[in-house]
Amino acid sequence: MEEDPLHNPAQPVKENESPGSTPPGEEKNFTPITITHPMEVHHHPHHERKKNWKSYFWEFLMLFLAVFCGFLAENWREHYIEHKREKEFIGTLVRDLEKDTASLNDCIRSNARQKDNYDSLWTLLQQPDALQHTAHLYYYFIPTTSYQNFHATKGTIRQLENAGGLRLIRNTAAVDSIVKYYLDVESADGQYSTFARYFDQYHEVAFTVFDYSQIDTLFYDRRKILTSSKSFTLLDTENATRKILFNKLYALWFILDSYNRQLKDLKTKSTATLAFLKKEYDIH
Repeated sequence: MEEDPLHNPAQPVKENESPGSTPPGEEKNFTPITITHPMEVHHHPHHERKKNWKSYFWEFLMLFLAVFCGFLAENWREHYIEHKREKEFIGTLVRDLEKDTASLNDCIRSNARQKDNYDSLWTLLQQPDALQHTAHLYYYFIPTTSYQNFHATKGTIRQLENAGGLRLIRNTAAVDSIVKYYLDVESADGQYSTFARYFDQYHEVAFTVFDYSQIDTLFYDRRKILTSSKSFTLLDTENATRKILFNKLYALWFILDSYNRQLKDLKTKSTATLAFLKKEYDIH
């Protein structure tokens, strides 16, 4: 039976209980103290999976591609450098050929004039009254004392030879054109050597016939010889000597004619090689 609070008077407070104390049977609210203990960490062993053949294949493929790409890059770099050097050599070679072409034009014109001078002198030497025209003999003799020969510009071709020949030029048609041109240059040089030898032989005889002391002041203006009042004489008036001089001069004319024809052919080859190289290597 439940007690009626109206009939249940308040109980007296015990001496050992304070007004703020917790009645018996009731618990205080408090924060529990947690005591931690060291946690044990268990490392589970890591078991590597065994590689199959596909894994090895892909590793090999990646390594191969890396090496191959490096090889391609290095090969491309060398190819680029060699191509650059090739074009530089061709560029300087083109300039050499341009110089050669200009020099050939000058030399061909000069030799043509020289042939005319040889022809005039030997024609007069054949005349029976040649000794009566000594002023004209000296007039036609002076131009025969000099000549103009062709010197090819060989700086670039020598550099190519020192660098290992023409292997730097990969265009075989260009190589063939260059080689043929310089072979023709050597042939023309050989003909010039023959001409120079006959030129010296001619002058050995001419020195015994013509007196340089009579024309020393007129040598570079020979037209004054024809208007001079001076009486010109020869050192040797023998008919036999004049015939020897004529023979030497005649041989010299033919050798010069052959040399000049070679120079004309060389000019044609130079012009063709020049045009070909400019087109192949896009040089303007």
